[in-house]
Amino acid sequence: PQGNGQNVDVLLAKMLRIDVDGVEPYSIPADNPFAIGGGAPEIFAWGRRNPWRYSFDRETGALWVGDVGQDEWEEIDVVERGGNYGWNIKEGAHCYDGRTCDGPYLDPVVEYSHAVGSSVTGGVVYRGSALPSLVVRNGEALLRMRRTHADGQRRGASPQPIGRKIYSVGILPTSTPPASSAPRNLA
Repeated sequence: PQGNGQNVDVLLAKMLRIDVDGVEPYSIPADNPFAIGGGAPEIFAWGRRNPWRYSFDRETGALWVGDVGQDEWEEIDVVERGGNYGWNIKEGAHCYDGRTCDGPYLDPVVEYSHAVGSSVTGGVVYRGSALPSLVVRNGEALLRMRRTHADGQRRGASPQPIGRKIYSVGILPTSTPPASSAPRNLA
């Protein structure tokens, strides 16, 4: 609301990074995008709508986040320092509300439309061996997502390859793609 996603002077609609081991109550990491001015120093990335859950890839250290969409698109992103993900100019990789969306916005790595499912509510990158059905294959890792559907039920189905209608798992390259690369559309 009120264009907070693009307003770097407010903390709403952002991914924040602070150091709780520094000076009380916290300090600002020196490499935050606005650590020395130009916006709120706590901001690490902006242009988020509702980054509901996130997790770190244990192998690469990449920060993955499921960002709940507004009207039509859900998105999964790799969070980059100083990245602008476009809300409320863009929803996923699409211009929002009839606006033009030229700009330095990062597209999601994966997105899906509300025709496929509702809210993306989190997930993890899995490369382990404890769950044989989630085995890494051909240099790809599986991202297990849990979504809340319009009927309020949470579902997390077994892994399904890209190309099926129900998606709770996306197949992602193990080398983290730049968020600016074209998204994989799961619609």
